[in-house]
Amino acid sequence: MRETEKNEVYHSGLASSPWQHFDSSGARVGGVNYTTNVICNPLYTVYFTTPNKDRLTVVKGLQNSQELEFILNPLTVRIAGELPASD
Repeated sequence: MRETEKNEVYHSGLASSPWQHFDSSGARVGGVNYTTNVICNPLYTVYFTTPNKDRLTVVKGLQNSQELEFILNPLTVRIAGELPASD
């Protein structure tokens, strides 16, 4: 599947439901540990493999982009203010 087709399927899948399921599993690529990530709902499934398994990788996967996009608005500020302080 070409990259353009993959992105079209991915964007349509993300728009197809108000929720997405994200799961991951270990994978070996050229003898190195990677992570295979699965994003799906009952209407589609997309797989991609990354060298990292962290929160930012999940965010990138759910946005289907190389560049992260964050929203800073009054709701974001209010939610951040309600979170417990970290040590």
